[in-house]
Amino acid sequence: MADLEKKSFNFDKLFKMAHQDSAPNTPCLFTTNKRLIHKPNPTSSMLIYNNGLSEGECVVDECLLSIHGWLTPDGELFSCRWQQHTKAVNFFGFDTERDAIVAGYIKLSNMKWQLGRQYRHSSVTEAQIKTIDLWHERNKLSREYFLNDLGKKGKE
Repeated sequence: MADLEKKSFNFDKLFKMAHQDSAPNTPCLFTTNKRLIHKPNPTSSMLIYNNGLSEGECVVDECLLSIHGWLTPDGELFSCRWQQHTKAVNFFGFDTERDAIVAGYIKLSNMKWQLGRQYRHSSVTEAQIKTIDLWHERNKLSREYFLNDLGKKGKE
């Protein structure tokens, strides 16, 4: 019988706590969960442009509609199709993608500017930053994902 009384007392206590109108609300002022920053999605113009490229083709992208490609150290963007990056760097005279990255080229793959950290601590030139900014602006894409990734550069 004592067990039943104990359970009843605990239930009554919880019931009163749940229905107290006078108890102040405790606001959550901060959270430890970081907001996920999503990679931008290609626009319809970008998809049309990308689908118009032939396999193995590497062309200057003056309209900055590339989804995949290479950005030269002087800020010129070249487009290529998915999984055609190695053929594109051969066009520039490099044997491997690694060689191009070490020389200061930035790979654009699936809308992500890959900053080449796997090979060395890469530096992004002012011309490259200008082109990347213009690529975001012209396609109405958020720069948040790129800036977050760029910010990680110093932490590695």
